[in-house]
Amino acid sequence: MLTSLQNVLSNLRQSPYNIFFNPLTNTGLAIAAILALIADQFGQGYYLIFLITLALVIIGIWRESQKYDLYKHQAIPLPIVIKIANPADSNKALQSLFNIIETENKYKDHKNNLDKYLNISETDLIFNYFL
Repeated sequence: MLTSLQNVLSNLRQSPYNIFFNPLTNTGLAIAAILALIADQFGQGYYLIFLITLALVIIGIWRESQKYDLYKHQAIPLPIVIKIANPADSNKALQSLFNIIETENKYKDHKNNLDKYLNISETDLIFNYFL
């Protein structure tokens, strides 16, 4: 547990913006804004809103930090395609390889995560072969 917390804190130091502003924390903050308006009308429930928001933000930071840990490993699956003639076939082959990799649960949305965490775009994975 302590090492997981240390990993989260080190990931926060490396890229705080991407970890803080992920879809789960953004949703939690939007829900908190709406619930705060409702609580203001009734004059109660502020503590509950604070606890719900805090829980969603902590869960969002934790999940995003674990994605960063996954993409820091020395070996991650990278599909590479060698383009010989038809670029459309190369793109279809690359998409098929991504589909195979994404069947494993921990690599969901692998193509976008490679671009987000490692700055590897789809075109970087297609190499030209010249005769």
